[in-house]
Amino acid sequence: PLSGQAAYVWGLNNIVGSAGECCALCAAHQKHCGTQTHPAQEYAPGKKCGRGRGRCNAWVFCAGSDRAGAEDRCFSYDIHKHVKGECWLKFEGNLSSPVAAGPTLPAPFRAAERKKWPWAVPEQLWPGPPPERLTWQ
Repeated sequence: PLSGQAAYVWGLNNIVGSAGECCALCAAHQKHCGTQTHPAQEYAPGKKCGRGRGRCNAWVFCAGSDRAGAEDRCFSYDIHKHVKGECWLKFEGNLSSPVAAGPTLPAPFRAAERKKWPWAVPEQLWPGPPPERLTWQ
């Protein structure tokens, strides 16, 4: 998934039905947000620009997983349970060379003991080892 330099809208509370919807939200955020003068402006129905720090130019969508027991989520080396439909609206400073992980994780990452992962992801957030392919879009 694209890490980016900033997440203007966290996907944990921004659930949509498709990657296309996520893309459209990023475009709307880019068009309507990014100024300090209208932080309460809506970029989509019920969705406010926020602090006006910038405009979305990259997005990440959780499409779910093909891992048994984890079909409703996406893997990430962090402390959150990322669920199907999350839409992260982000900023990437260099679109020609983005900060990203994947689409596959290196074998040494996948073979490492859980306690040696960048974040020790609890078993209840992600059952078993990390996936080979990341399903973030």
